[in-house]
Amino acid sequence: GNVQITDNPTLATLNGLGSLSHVGGDLFVGYDAALTDVGGLCGLREVEGTLALYGLPVSDLSALGELESVGALSIAGSDAHTSLGPIANVQNTSGDLHLYGNALLSHCEATALANAQGTTCTCPEGTISGCAPHCSPTRYGIVCDDCTGLQYCDCSGTCGCRGHGDTAPSCGP
Repeated sequence: GNVQITDNPTLATLNGLGSLSHVGGDLFVGYDAALTDVGGLCGLREVEGTLALYGLPVSDLSALGELESVGALSIAGSDAHTSLGPIANVQNTSGDLHLYGNALLSHCEATALANAQGTTCTCPEGTISGCAPHCSPTRYGIVCDDCTGLQYCDCSGTCGCRGHGDTAPSCGP
């Protein structure tokens, strides 16, 4: 079945979940404002459905380093994630990879993860590609973000990094 850990404003740790190694459905951890460490997921090896990490102030994903397989991967809305390296070797069985709204995550980090997953990063309908301002539709109209890191990426085939090192995307053609 699915596991959902969301909207717990005082939840600071996932300790106690260390023996969780398999989720038969989706695992959604999100919008837990005090959760700065996912170390309690250190025993996790497989998520048959989607592993979704949304709106978490977690900068270090190394606790997910033992994760071997996910049905799909979605990471969004974090102002803390700077590296996806700990999950780069996860086998993604469906190929669905969604990365968006991660202000500190560089395009090169997303590209490296997409390449490891055998997929490519593209902008979804309603957004624009490249480093002109990233624009996305919201219920309040079109919202545009500056070129300060990866804002929205749907991934599906291969891609190359156009960035300067691992931190700044190239803002040229």
